[in-house]
Amino acid sequence: MRSPEGGFYSAEDADSEGVEGKFYLWFHQELEEILEPEELKLVEGVYHITREGNFQEESTGLLTGQNILHLEEPLENTAIRLEMEPPELEDKLEVIRAKLFRVREGRVHPHKDDKILTDWNGLMLVALARASQVFSKNEYLDAARRSLDFIMNHLHHEGRLWHRYREGEVKVEGNLDDYSFLIWGLLELHQSTLNSNYLKMALELNQTLMDYFLDREGGGFYFTARDAEKVLVRKKEAYDAAIPSGNSVAYLNLLRLATLLEDQELRRTAMHLEMAFASIIKGAPTGFTMFLSALQFRLGPSFNVVISSREDDPGTRNMLDGLRGRYLPQVTLLQYSGDEDWLKNKVEALASKIPLEGMVTAYVCGPGTCYPPTHDLEEVIRVVERVDGPGS
Repeated sequence: MRSPEGGFYSAEDADSEGVEGKFYLWFHQELEEILEPEELKLVEGVYHITREGNFQEESTGLLTGQNILHLEEPLENTAIRLEMEPPELEDKLEVIRAKLFRVREGRVHPHKDDKILTDWNGLMLVALARASQVFSKNEYLDAARRSLDFIMNHLHHEGRLWHRYREGEVKVEGNLDDYSFLIWGLLELHQSTLNSNYLKMALELNQTLMDYFLDREGGGFYFTARDAEKVLVRKKEAYDAAIPSGNSVAYLNLLRLATLLEDQELRRTAMHLEMAFASIIKGAPTGFTMFLSALQFRLGPSFNVVISSREDDPGTRNMLDGLRGRYLPQVTLLQYSGDEDWLKNKVEALASKIPLEGMVTAYVCGPGTCYPPTHDLEEVIRVVERVDGPGS
């Protein structure tokens, strides 16, 4: 789904040649012709392939004789069941995968919707950046950066975003989702890399969002900009469906930016947004799951951890790995080496957060208090994992 330039396409059909799933299905006889007997036996054991097929016709529920290659358990468990070492199993499956892929590439491909949308690429940026943290995989981080580069090179002009790109043509002025989802992605990319340039980009786009979309009287953001083409009604919604709403994501973005940058104006904007939708959400909370996730971040206890260190200090990586090895959605991270002039000017308190005794030092601030600076990772974890606030 990734374009050669790095942006992600919108969708791919499920059917090809008028048959749903045809591109992805395999008859047992096909596999017999492509694979060696030992490879076929392995595929049957790993992917649950049978001569009768495992794919059912949706309307009748009858088996079609075709198979979907699928895993029903973690590969490590499969290796144990087959009395193999996981690396050995992975190597053999990669050889098989390459053979099948070459054959499948010769089939008629499903139609691809090759529009590249800013909002959906923002969501991909979120997923890839978060995955790079969880799995420590640079390939995810590289994909996230390439996606961002594409957006900024093709769908960002004079500080404003555009919504849609296809075959060199840019169309449709950016909407609330474009801004809020991309800002979310930038914040996740910042948390993955702690490169303050991503935080600066998020802050600048958030200012544009506030300048052009904010309802300063009623709170919350309109879906269209104030200078966009006139519409009968400027929508302002927060309902979270399969994709979260722009207002729900903007609410979380504001709270995280306010925490990272100690910006009370952003926090007040977030509270004004919260009040704009509070009565509606109380009536049907299950329709606002993303909004409630942001509310949980606000209720806390949430913490901002500033890692103060020299850029090349290996202790920084140890501290970050220790924190990222835990699920801490209520924690935001900021790295400060003293060289980020814009950050130092934005957050005056950073000037006093220096590496004590020349060692990596963590400054943790939580609900209403800042804790003594520490070099001890376990002490930081003890503080941020406490569960005694109003959100517990």
